[in-house]
Amino acid sequence: MSFENIKNQVANTGFFKVYTGEELTNLDIPHSEFLVDKLIPLNGITIIAGKPSSFKSWILLEMCRQIGLGKPFLKNFPTRLQKVLYIDEENPLSEIKRRWSMLDSAKSMVSFMSMENFKMDNWHHKKLLMEGLNKQNFQVIVFDSLRAIFSGNENSSQETQNLINSFKEFTKLGITIILIHHNRKESFMNTNEADQVLRGSTALTGGLDGLLSIENTKNE
Repeated sequence: MSFENIKNQVANTGFFKVYTGEELTNLDIPHSEFLVDKLIPLNGITIIAGKPSSFKSWILLEMCRQIGLGKPFLKNFPTRLQKVLYIDEENPLSEIKRRWSMLDSAKSMVSFMSMENFKMDNWHHKKLLMEGLNKQNFQVIVFDSLRAIFSGNENSSQETQNLINSFKEFTKLGITIILIHHNRKESFMNTNEADQVLRGSTALTGGLDGLLSIENTKNE
């Protein structure tokens, strides 16, 4: 097909939409919204990362508790009341119950799935999860941790990008994704930049909408 024919086809089908600067200025696009104000973008992909023993899981549990109650996180960050599914592939249900009981959270709209060998890069698992979300109206999915729900090579840019694309299938449906992830092992070559210390391919950080880095300063 000639270039002229391609131009005519595009013009006739509206395949590409081009905005002038003036049109873009006047376009009514809603501002970014947050699930947890200033911390967790709504309908986005956010990673909470840190070193071992930085209390990532505890912090995320408390955040989920407040989201499930529609109350401020740490008193200063308003949350949007939503129903949460917490998928924990690292801790048994007994440990989750112990932690959850300590937070006095029985009335919070948070449900748990523990040690079910769920893999996000397994097509059948992803399909079952999607169906479950639709039936039970979950609006937030938490994965603890990313490594536990991904059977691929986290250092492969292609495999990591495929994983990000899988998460985006959910965010396009209005689901917020929150992941716990781990930092690289310490090295004299490491920087202190949050997006540089994450384990795995840089394709991971390139696909995120938010990144929170947790530090336990008492261990410094």
